[in-house]
Amino acid sequence: NLSEKLTKEKLAEIRAKFVYNKRTLIKPEDDAAKGSSMSFGALEVDRTRDIFSRERQWRTRTTILQSTGK
Repeated sequence: NLSEKLTKEKLAEIRAKFVYNKRTLIKPEDDAAKGSSMSFGALEVDRTRDIFSRERQWRTRTTILQSTGK
């Protein structure tokens, strides 16, 4: 019997491996979702805007830390 051969530790190891593999897999997109998603240009604009917003925050923090204070 399979359940008799597998110990609790072995089952926990198999579950941990399954969860790890599930986290690292890239979920495939179905064709219906691709058609309704934004265009490539819109995605690039969003990505660029996100990068610039982070860069602005970084500069702000840097200038605050480098300021002499009042």
